[in-house]
Amino acid sequence: MKVGVVVLNYNSYVFTKRCVESVLSAGRSTDAELMVYVIDNSSPAGDYSVLSETYKEKSSVRVLLSEKNLGFSNGTNFGLRVALSEGCEFLHICNPDVVLDESFYTETLSVFASRPDAGIASGLGYHDGGNSVLDKRVLWYRGGKFHFLRSRADCIGKFSSAVGNEEVEGTFRTDFVSCACAMVTRKCLESVGFLDEDYCLGGEEWQLSLDARRLNFSLYVNPKAVFWHTVSVTHEKNSLRLFYIGMRTKMMFAKKNYGMLYYIWLLMFVVVGLGTAYRYSSKNKYSYRRVLVVFFRSLMDSRTVKSITFEDAIAASSVVG
Repeated sequence: MKVGVVVLNYNSYVFTKRCVESVLSAGRSTDAELMVYVIDNSSPAGDYSVLSETYKEKSSVRVLLSEKNLGFSNGTNFGLRVALSEGCEFLHICNPDVVLDESFYTETLSVFASRPDAGIASGLGYHDGGNSVLDKRVLWYRGGKFHFLRSRADCIGKFSSAVGNEEVEGTFRTDFVSCACAMVTRKCLESVGFLDEDYCLGGEEWQLSLDARRLNFSLYVNPKAVFWHTVSVTHEKNSLRLFYIGMRTKMMFAKKNYGMLYYIWLLMFVVVGLGTAYRYSSKNKYSYRRVLVVFFRSLMDSRTVKSITFEDAIAASSVVG
């Protein structure tokens, strides 16, 4: 049994190194053969050279370079395709700001061994806040659910107190597994057709979970498989670029999945979006006019199923107001 672990790096060498070390440590607790594929997504800080030097003597770690940063889906798919070409039966999509518990692979692989319908599995996730000491005080992932009116999926219990999670017993089904830490079978991934590269940063994980369920694969969470997630270390928080990508992602997800109901949903989205833009401008100290321009630019760009790109986000966010 061979497991391919894909870690996408972008200007996050310190976090990626911590992640890879935890992956290798967890791998020693299982009989499975583990291969780590670190994909540097064209980091301008020169991470590829540093990572290559760091792991040049590790036969279980390969550092590969993506010549251009085309987003999370594209970069991750690059690694997934390499892993599949080298015979991996299970693919672990793992964010660079994730740290695994020692028993993570033992527990997630047990899900697939006991449940033939399983296509994707994960564990109980905690937020570590970037601290050096990992604890279980703040929950980050306890399964996930879709909110179709909001056109998104969310992690259940995100940033809530972890008190009471000791009551979670036994593996359970879920509607959505975050690609921050998701184990996928080869059969499921090939059936779905990899991560949807129309998305740029978010949305691809919603689509993966939804498409897997449509193809009759089940999604599971094993609470005994534990990981920690720092959250959003590779992109700006609360920027206009992120606002644009977020709006485009919601519209793209709805357009791909809602059929004719998309147009009814879009009308509601535009009305609600005016308030969303106002709250975003107030919270992040942008002028309301400027955020509105970005919002309407996202609407215009969503008239066709056009791939979301960083270039479009930069162009939309460069307006002055």
